[in-house]
Amino acid sequence: MFEAPVISWWVDIILISLIFALSSKIIQHFTIKPKDYFYIKLKNKQINKEMRELSKTQDFKAVKDKQKEAFSLVGKQFKLQMNSMVVLLVIAFPLLWLVNKYYAVSYDFGIFTVSTGFWAYLIIGVVLSMIISNIYDKTMVKKYYPNGKLD
Repeated sequence: MFEAPVISWWVDIILISLIFALSSKIIQHFTIKPKDYFYIKLKNKQINKEMRELSKTQDFKAVKDKQKEAFSLVGKQFKLQMNSMVVLLVIAFPLLWLVNKYYAVSYDFGIFTVSTGFWAYLIIGVVLSMIISNIYDKTMVKKYYPNGKLD
């Protein structure tokens, strides 16, 4: 029979959140085409820069055309991520069940307190996911696009 906490309430929640954040990035890496994904990200960044420059010159027709191009890229990016989202749900629901069942205690974050492990898991998971995504993105962009720009 499982008894919580294994180490401590905080360490367990952090480890569970870290496992989910890392597994989500690994799953995303293997279920999408990373080169295409980062091409779209860099292309969107380039389009946004061009839109800022066009809006300074008040060429609103060109800005509107760039917006259409950016929206089409967002659709492509969403399609790339759809497969990984389905797989992540299969992992997320058992982890949420585990956290809700065994880690239902108050967690004090210093500036606020949450009364269940679910919210602690969610808050810590979001922060860890942002950190891991940032590291992953910077590493993979350098791998696929060494100069950080589209050729």
